[in-house]
Order: sequence, then structure tokens, then C-alpha cells
Amino acid sequence: MQLRWLPQQQKPVHEAAPGRDAITSYLFELWDAMPDVRYEQTGRHEAGDVAIDEGIVIGTNTGPLRMPSGETMEPTGKQLRIRSCDVAKVEGGETTSHRFYFDQVEFLSQLGLMRELSTH
Repeated sequence: MQLRWLPQQQKPVHEAAPGRDAITSYLFELWDAMPDVRYEQTGRHEAGDVAIDEGIVIGTNTGPLRMPSGETMEPTGKQLRIRSCDVAKVEGGETTSHRFYFDQVEFLSQLGLMRELSTH
């Protein structure tokens, strides 16, 4: 199952990735788009079977980026620094779902795909 954006909800979220294959597929697509991607963890929280990681995703868009529509966008060459929060559910030592939250306006603006927002 592919990870899908949920723009109709107007939330900066991705649908949960159920299982290892979907999570791995999503992360490999991200690495294809930003081969130098790295993650700076700024916080970690655990409660029962839920783990929450806060951090910053940093990378340069030098590879094709798969859009929510299924189309592929050519690389922009832009450096990205996106705040993120991941929520994972673990059962029996295995991650069974993983939600990736990030600010889509910040993401699109840094890619140069959205006009800068007015300061007033």
C-alpha cells in the first residue's frame, strides 16, 4: 500500500503506513528524492506501545520527487529543512504503523513551488 497525502483534510499529515513494506517504500522514495537526507532528532517520547520522534528532516532535492497525484516532479536542487513529528505503534517488537507529520506549506515553499507568504 502506498502512503497517500490527505489534502482534503487540510492537515500536514500522511496517512498511516501499515506495516514494514509500506514504511520502507515511503522512506526509499524520500531517499531517491533527497539522497543526502538526514534526520536531526529534537525530542523522543514513549508511552506504552507508541513512540513519538520530533526532529528536522534535512536534505537536497537532487532526485525525482513523487507527488501525491502519482506524478513525478523533476529535482529542484533546493536545500530543505523541514520540521517533522513521527508517531509509530509497536507490537511484539515490530513497528505496525508509522505516521509522518510535517508542514506541507514549509515543504512546498522550500522546494520553490509556493510563493512566499506575506508578512502582514
